[in-house]
Amino acid sequence: MNNIQLKAGIVGLGRWGQILAKSINEQHNSLLRFTHCFTRTIEKVKTFCNKYDLTICNSYENLINNNDIDIIVLATPHTQHCEQIIKAANAKKHVFVEKPFTLTVKDAVIAFDCAKKNRIKIGAGFNRRFLPSFNYFKDLSNQTSFGNKLHIEGNFSGPFGYDYNKDMWRGSLIENPSGGMAAMGIHLIDAMISVLGPVKAVQCISKNNALKNLDIDDTTSVQLWFVSGATGYISTLMATASLWRLHLFGSKAWVQMNGQNEIITSFIDQKPKTKQFSDANIERLELESFAQSILNPISYPVSEEEVLNGVSTFEAISKSIKENGSKVLTSEIK
Repeated sequence: MNNIQLKAGIVGLGRWGQILAKSINEQHNSLLRFTHCFTRTIEKVKTFCNKYDLTICNSYENLINNNDIDIIVLATPHTQHCEQIIKAANAKKHVFVEKPFTLTVKDAVIAFDCAKKNRIKIGAGFNRRFLPSFNYFKDLSNQTSFGNKLHIEGNFSGPFGYDYNKDMWRGSLIENPSGGMAAMGIHLIDAMISVLGPVKAVQCISKNNALKNLDIDDTTSVQLWFVSGATGYISTLMATASLWRLHLFGSKAWVQMNGQNEIITSFIDQKPKTKQFSDANIERLELESFAQSILNPISYPVSEEEVLNGVSTFEAISKSIKENGSKVLTSEIK
């Protein structure tokens, strides 16, 4: 293994895979660099690969068995993650997995067990963990002056459902069993777990109100109960204007992320204050952080326990939808 710069192979060069590759290869002073790729539609990405110096492999097996590659980055359909992680781990490659990590807890446990057996590291791609504004949000909530954490609300929505069709894997009910949760809401789940700890139970209502050409829902709302005693609420829509909002209420104050770069705080008997943050390349930051966890004895910020609770929460939401909005305990998901 190269201790100066790790070499990475990316699997899947759709819109998001290209964003990940560009975040690293557009700069040279990085702990890792993408050198190889594998994708189903090679003809569509030849120009991109030439521009960013990516060697195209003719199969996934060819990619993971390349002795020059240290890390495999998965930007692939969710249902493929478990099998791809197992194959990469058995080939002694570290694996960075775009969210959702897996769609079931069973697959997530299998993937982590295989990684431990092969002594490789796994990183889950939750880029908003690396926003300076989110880390300010979290640090503020841990101060004594904030009081007890009582309740959290979040909305992550966008119009991209209008671009889906039934021939796209992202437009499939199998890959997206709970509306916008896999694409957007999963980020809110992870952020809430990071701030409040594990989710205990969920209750979900999800409907198809706008995307009548698809089988998937476009309007989803979730009530959450946390082990800590706090409560929460998530809404995510796939057919509206873009929005990111995360709002935490404490017994002495509240703090809100309004978009990715604005924080609003309000303490009892004080006027609300607004703080602005500069843009950050959070895709680069998360990949660099994963590389650091490989090269040094430090932990990647998203722990295995958090990933597993996030997957069980996601799966519980899907189960609640199937059961017409019933309350589902995450401990029931095996």
